[in-house]
Amino acid sequence: MGEYAVVGPGDRVALVFAGNRSELRRPPRPSRAPWLDRMPWEYTTFAPDGERVAIAEESGIQIYGLDGVPTRSTRLRPSPGHLRFSPDGRLLISTDSDRVRVWRLDDGTGTPVADRAVPTAGVDRAAQATITGDGRRLRVLAGHGIVLTIDLAPGPAPRDHAAYICSRYGALSPQEWSRHLPELPHRDTC
Repeated sequence: MGEYAVVGPGDRVALVFAGNRSELRRPPRPSRAPWLDRMPWEYTTFAPDGERVAIAEESGIQIYGLDGVPTRSTRLRPSPGHLRFSPDGRLLISTDSDRVRVWRLDDGTGTPVADRAVPTAGVDRAAQATITGDGRRLRVLAGHGIVLTIDLAPGPAPRDHAAYICSRYGALSPQEWSRHLPELPHRDTC
């Protein structure tokens, strides 16, 4: 039977998935980790502190301490594919081929703060996501090279949406209008 390893931050710790011979490997010596016996190594990621792991299972995503004890009373649902923690460990991002979800781990609700469909590439390849340095936005690389930005800390909605868009982006030029709205005659939008 093969072994599969998921290595933690700084290569200081590793989970070795080997059925009933699974181990937690960190100095000074490895220790048995029977709780990993049937866990999916492909959907496991370490938190930045190296003391917790998130594992996406069929029944949901659970965060475990390295002793195998869940750190949350409930699982995060639904349970799509690839997981990644934010650099500070407070957010968990999950991506699959057509969706991205983000959970705030310290609010206790288990409700995603972001849940968005993403363009697919027509292949079974998960979108890739990363948090910006300030932790306010999520950048998602989706199918066909499309990059989405998702605001994770949105402010209040503007009272006048049209005025807000005009002040932020300006009016559509005739060229932009013909590209996006070719069936309508151009008119000034701001």
